[in-house]
Amino acid sequence: MTDFPLFKNLFNEVWQELTNACQEHLKGLDQARHVPNLPMQEKFDSIQEACRRHLAALSTQTIELTHHSLGSYNKTYEIYLNEYRTFITREFLTLGDTLNQGLHQVKQGIFDRMQQEGRLRGLSAKGLSFEEVLLQEVAMLPTLEIPLRWFKEFHVSYLGALHFKIREHLDILKPDFIFIHLSRDASAQDILLYITNSVEDCLDRIQSEYEEWAKDLNKMSFALVEEVLDQIFRAKNVRDNWEIFYYRHRTAIWPETYQGWSSNQEALKQGQAQLDQLKNFLL
Repeated sequence: MTDFPLFKNLFNEVWQELTNACQEHLKGLDQARHVPNLPMQEKFDSIQEACRRHLAALSTQTIELTHHSLGSYNKTYEIYLNEYRTFITREFLTLGDTLNQGLHQVKQGIFDRMQQEGRLRGLSAKGLSFEEVLLQEVAMLPTLEIPLRWFKEFHVSYLGALHFKIREHLDILKPDFIFIHLSRDASAQDILLYITNSVEDCLDRIQSEYEEWAKDLNKMSFALVEEVLDQIFRAKNVRDNWEIFYYRHRTAIWPETYQGWSSNQEALKQGQAQLDQLKNFLL
C-alpha cells in the first residue's frame, strides 16, 4: 500500500506552516526597513565615542614633546593629522563585523523557520551546520540549491559598501588638503585647537553621512529575504521540488507518523500472509 495520500496531507500542512512563518518573518523586516538598524547605531555611537576619547587625550604637553623630537611645529601638526585620520578609519572598519553579524541573524531567522515550522530539525550530520546539511540534501534539486546557497553565502564588504562614503570626509585631516595652516608663530596650543576642530568637523560630517545610510542594513536585510523567499517558494516548479525533497526525507521529518505507519504496514503484510496460508490450506 502506498503512503502517498498520507504524505500529501502531511506535506500540505507543513508547506502552509512554513510559508506562513517565513512571510511573518519578512513582514517584521518590512516594518523595520525604514528605521536605523539598532546594533549598527549602537556600534556607530561607540566608534564616535572612542574617537572623541582619543582626541581628549591630546594635550599641549604631548604636542610639545613631539615638537621637541621633530624640531618643527609643522611636522608635529602633520603627525597628529595623520594619527587621527588613521585612528578614525581603523575604528570605522569594525563596522564591517556588525554589518555581517546583522545579516547572519537575518539569514538565521529563515533557517530557524525551516527547522521549526518546516520540521527539518531531523536533518543532521556530525560536524555540519543545518544550512550545510540542507545544501547537501538539495544538491540534486538546483531550483532549490542555487538560491539557498547564495542566500547562505551572501555577505557584505564594509570596505566596498560603506567605507568609500566616509573617506571623502577625511580630506580635512590630510596634510595636503588641510584648510587651516600654521602661522610662523604657531604654538602647541594652536595645534591642539586646530586638531580638535578638524577632528570634530570630520566626525560631524561622518555623522551626517551616516544618517543617510543608517537604514541601509535593514533595507538590505528585507530585500535579501524577500528575494530568497520568492526563489524558494514562488518560482516555477519549486513547490514540486520541495515535495520531492520532503518525500525523500519523510521518515526523518515525521518519525512519529511513519514509525506507526511502518508498523501497521508490517502487521497488514503478516495478516495477508496468514490469510494466504489459510486459503492454501482450505484449497
